[in-house]
Amino acid sequence: MGKVEAPSWLSRQRVRESVRTSNYAGWGMYDSAIESYQKSFQGVLEGIDIISWTQSKNTLTVIDLMSSTEAIASIFESASWDKHRLGLAVSLEDARSDLQKERDKGLNVEKLDGDIVLPSTWKKIKKKLKGHRADLIMERAVGGIDTLPKDFGFYEFIISKTWEMLNENGMLLLQAPGFGRWGGFKISRWAKSLRRNNINVVFDHDNYAIKLVKTPDSPGKLPF
Repeated sequence: MGKVEAPSWLSRQRVRESVRTSNYAGWGMYDSAIESYQKSFQGVLEGIDIISWTQSKNTLTVIDLMSSTEAIASIFESASWDKHRLGLAVSLEDARSDLQKERDKGLNVEKLDGDIVLPSTWKKIKKKLKGHRADLIMERAVGGIDTLPKDFGFYEFIISKTWEMLNENGMLLLQAPGFGRWGGFKISRWAKSLRRNNINVVFDHDNYAIKLVKTPDSPGKLPF
């Protein structure tokens, strides 16, 4: 059996690790509440209010990538919940205060330390979900985007992983600066393919935002 080479975006992550610090201050909007996300994704939400949308669900599972627990906590704090809920925030380390940890415990919001570049992190997320799928998956890293590989293969990996974890009628909100500029990939052509496959897709090119909604007729795997 021949040697299996790691993807270029995966092998480079070790270089990035050597220069990362525990200071998220340069990320700009890290630790923001959901109202800030509402503004960032306004161009793709088509009038949807994120909090109202989540409250319409009988059960609710929310994942926020490259973020603190703050956005998910603000969703869960917005209403009196008497139904199953699970929040999972994924980022490199846990920078929460003791008060935030206490609040999150009461809201059933968990913090998972991990690098979304690594397949092992996605295995941890899947384990935490315990067979459930997410109704809302968000990624709005802002400054943190600059630490990610500028490689289309990486975004294909991330979007495919999040799509697989998304519930029927679930919504995926991603910020991906530069997405579609590498390797001759044509984002407009991809959008047409998604729509042909019953996937609700909206792009905001000015703010690098993407919204995908998994309809009952959507495929289990995204076409690329």
